[in-house]
Amino acid sequence: MARYTVHLKGTGAEALEKAAFIKDGFSFPAFAFGPFWLFWHASFVPGLLLLAGLTGFVLGAYLLAIPAPFISAGAYLILFLIGFEGSSLRRWGLGLRGYREVAVMAGAEQDGLEQRFFAEYVDEAAPPARSGPVLGLFPPSGRHS
Repeated sequence: MARYTVHLKGTGAEALEKAAFIKDGFSFPAFAFGPFWLFWHASFVPGLLLLAGLTGFVLGAYLLAIPAPFISAGAYLILFLIGFEGSSLRRWGLGLRGYREVAVMAGAEQDGLEQRFFAEYVDEAAPPARSGPVLGLFPPSGRHS
């Protein structure tokens, strides 16, 4: 099963329409396209920092006269790390744009996961009916012990 984090910006129906589901794990498109994959997902700050870092690495290694196979190996290693951490970079980019993480969910396919999230989130957003005293660690509201 895959693990997803759910991010919302704002409240109400507009927030649910713009919900972002980010899958954890290795991302081959992030590995293959690097910072451009982040630009595609509108994570511009992480994408620009990554592009600057990757360019700086390659340019610095070239100016230090490091052989081309080692520069390529280093660049592929950086891209490999981007493949593993791409989802974290997307989460950071969403956080910079005002999104907040509201749930972590696991499921076999994203469509069923989205349906389950929206059903549970709407249930949580609706105020629960009061039926009696609260059981557990919290005292009933209105009384302090």
